[in-house]
Amino acid sequence: ELDYRRFEQARDAGAAAVFGDATQAVVLEATHVSRARLVLITVPIIDVTEAIIEQVRRSNPHARIVARAEGAEQLRHLQERGLAEVVQPELEAGLEMVRQSLLHMDYG
Repeated sequence: ELDYRRFEQARDAGAAAVFGDATQAVVLEATHVSRARLVLITVPIIDVTEAIIEQVRRSNPHARIVARAEGAEQLRHLQERGLAEVVQPELEAGLEMVRQSLLHMDYG
């Protein structure tokens, strides 16, 4: 986490948290990424996401990676990188809104 306040909130809530830039190998080492089975990348900036993917793959080529994409172009690009999953928040939110609408209209 780069936002120190959010880092402290997570730590105070009992969550395991590391303060720092995940594009830096030393920060990922502090998270024990070399032993991770799954890495979630929620950063909305594609260049940062790409840098994190590279660092993760250097440390742990077997870790599955799930990343966030902003828009269809980024979605396709990240899918081509062979990630376990790529999520586009706006698309997912839209699907959930349709699902909720159908449930409330008794279509489900």
